[in-house]
Amino acid sequence: MKRILFALILGAASLTRAASIRWDDGDSRTGTVDPAVWTDLYPAITNAEVGTGTVGTVKLSGDFKRTKGNTADATLTIASGWVNVSGGWSSDFLTQNGKSTLDLNGENSANNQFRVLYIAGTNVVLSNLVVTGGYLHYGGGTGPGIAIGLGSSQSARGVVLSDLVISNNVTDHGFGSGGGG
Repeated sequence: MKRILFALILGAASLTRAASIRWDDGDSRTGTVDPAVWTDLYPAITNAEVGTGTVGTVKLSGDFKRTKGNTADATLTIASGWVNVSGGWSSDFLTQNGKSTLDLNGENSANNQFRVLYIAGTNVVLSNLVVTGGYLHYGGGTGPGIAIGLGSSQSARGVVLSDLVISNNVTDHGFGSGGGG
């Protein structure tokens, strides 16, 4: 009985993994944040976007969840572009197996509009990610076509989505618009 209980406890512990981020601007600047939390995502993406004529990379290991009620660090915006953001990396960033979850943690007391990811830049690749927890309260948006999980500006070009799951994003918006499950 003790062996079975120990195996169950050990098995449950291995299901959760610490999150970390590795970024590279495609020139010479790199960085690693370990352990990482939701608020580390935007600076890593921004740092990777600043390469000169090169494509930056952001590799995510583990899952990221925004602290509920934190309205300052809501939507992750990819402003400039020329960046590949991929999840599911091992803790040493050498192998990719699975997906990383970006969980905006849904509803907040301020009833603000939050997309998990918003793409304004060009040449953006998103892969091996689960995008969840976006929330839009009625009146919090600007009309039809508001994306909740993943949105993009009209000027965003060259966006590639690969092995993405967009689910469990919620709106009570009255215009029949939504965005990913």
